[in-house]
Amino acid sequence: MPLSGKQVALTGSLDGLNRADFRKLVEERGGTYALKVEEGLTWLVVGDKPMTRRVEQATELGVEVLDGETFLARVASPGPAQEEVPLALPDRGDLPLAVASLARDTVRLLDLALPVGRSARAPSMASFAHYTLDTPTLSMLRAIGRAVKLGQPCLLEGETATSKTSAILYLAALTGHEVVRINLNGQSDTSELVGRYVPNDEQVRLPVQELLQHLDLLEDESRMILERAQAGHRLLTGVERQQIAANERIATPQWRFQEGLIPLAMRHGWWVILDEVNLAEPAVLERLNPVLERQPSLVLTEGPGTRFGQGGDVPVHPEFRVFATMNPAEYQGRSVLSPAYKDRWVASWQAGSPGEAEYRQMLERLVFGRQPDVEVEGALWRGAEGEGALYGGLAALPGISGFLSRLAALHAGLVRMATPEDGKPPAIGLSRRERYVFSRRSLLAVLDGLGLLELCDPYTGEPRTLEDAPERLAADAIRHAYLDRIRGDEDRAKVSQLLRTLGMNPAEWTPQFTEDR
Repeated sequence: MPLSGKQVALTGSLDGLNRADFRKLVEERGGTYALKVEEGLTWLVVGDKPMTRRVEQATELGVEVLDGETFLARVASPGPAQEEVPLALPDRGDLPLAVASLARDTVRLLDLALPVGRSARAPSMASFAHYTLDTPTLSMLRAIGRAVKLGQPCLLEGETATSKTSAILYLAALTGHEVVRINLNGQSDTSELVGRYVPNDEQVRLPVQELLQHLDLLEDESRMILERAQAGHRLLTGVERQQIAANERIATPQWRFQEGLIPLAMRHGWWVILDEVNLAEPAVLERLNPVLERQPSLVLTEGPGTRFGQGGDVPVHPEFRVFATMNPAEYQGRSVLSPAYKDRWVASWQAGSPGEAEYRQMLERLVFGRQPDVEVEGALWRGAEGEGALYGGLAALPGISGFLSRLAALHAGLVRMATPEDGKPPAIGLSRRERYVFSRRSLLAVLDGLGLLELCDPYTGEPRTLEDAPERLAADAIRHAYLDRIRGDEDRAKVSQLLRTLGMNPAEWTPQFTEDR
């Protein structure tokens, strides 16, 4: 029987069918596996040792309660006759790679060919050993790559933990471009962006080329120092500069103008990320309006009046790009950007939040070292293999696949509990001024605790590694990554309930790390 449109939850355990297999069965039949008993649930399946409270909740809500045998019988029974249309998918080996090098100076991202820079200070690809190219991530990367290709200012808007900044950094690492990040806040001012006057504590600056053209006007010692440096094809030393300045009575100003990151990036072709752009005051942001035009320009009126752009003193480097990230305006402390300012960000992208499937794909990437196969805008793409697994030592652990499934479900469940939806308050964190945020860092923290931590036997002092006590390490990792962050008995009880539902409550964990939980 197909389960299309049906939401099914499980309490207790079914003989011969672990929770991961139960979930897989529901989803293969077109249904939705539910973590909680709430309105909209179709069936609650009851196995051995069910939670009485969940059964009571289902009865109160009018949810049909089925025993395991009845459920399996219904699923096995044929549904209404339907014409089956086979889904023709190419073999995995026939799918194009999502990301590939085309030549020494070009990289392909989906269907975009992007030029590769040569900056020695570009972000290192080694720092993205955990990075997973799932469907939302690749869609966002393509939007960023398209903006890079067209030279358009690019604004990424989305909830916390949607990998907005890391997507820009990853693309910069992939294409070899240097990136500078400016973290904006309510105290940011224009001097951070375009520059400011600072004490002149550097070496004396001399107009050397101009002095060389007028040697006949210089003191003998100054002329000798300049000719000696020119003959040796070298720069003047600090002492030589000081001596020439003294001989020629060249005054050293007490202050000098120091260019900010924006003009420096325009000079050298860096990528600039304006992080949390809507935390800054609108007047500060408006200072960069000329930089966001089709032909970027900037006049340093705060300093010597240097003009950047066409017809100015300094041409804008062709590889200069500017990006911005922001959370929705509903977040506390965020400013509402004016329509005129926001319209200057020609390339805008709404970053979607990852779901349980993306969390699972990330965990598989970390443990098994494979990027997922994905579908982006109706096209199928193959994920790279053999990139190396950051936690490859966990791959041989019996039951690791089931654990990763439960961990992904736990993380997704906590994200849902901490997020307001349809005008309703979040299920946890009501007493906090700011809601809980669960990002992919929590998943990394769990795998760190499972794969890297060593405990010791309290009696002998002998180390207890992953091979000796995987459940003990897993319970410790889950508790510190999730449960210890929760404040208040009521919220902790809700999180503990979710953990128990998934068979992951550290307080009740038995020494069994297998698929058949």
